[in-house]
Amino acid sequence: MLSDAVVEAVQGLLSDGYSQRAVAAMVHVSRGFVSTVASGKRVASEANRTTVLSSPSGPQVRCPGCGGLVQLPCVACRTRATTTHRTPPGDDVEAAALQLVDGHRTRYEAIRRKL
Repeated sequence: MLSDAVVEAVQGLLSDGYSQRAVAAMVHVSRGFVSTVASGKRVASEANRTTVLSSPSGPQVRCPGCGGLVQLPCVACRTRATTTHRTPPGDDVEAAALQLVDGHRTRYEAIRRKL
């Protein structure tokens, strides 16, 4: 990660009217980094420090979903709720809702027995 001094140097040279390519060569950073600073997506961390929480936002309590000691809302439960997990089909063909003909059904059942 590049220091705030580098970010400020890039911002200063850009405000002086230098091209992004020239600034990248002078400061020895990539043109992509200069472009990120020029677009405002990367700023010195003093501006970012206002959004960082210095203390916990609330008391730790037991999550009703997973039982973990967390600050609500529980990030783990929220992640689990949005993530889809692939579950293997049941042992029988009907549970998987497959409509297989004679030869395919026999082959399917033989493969399921090996698993």
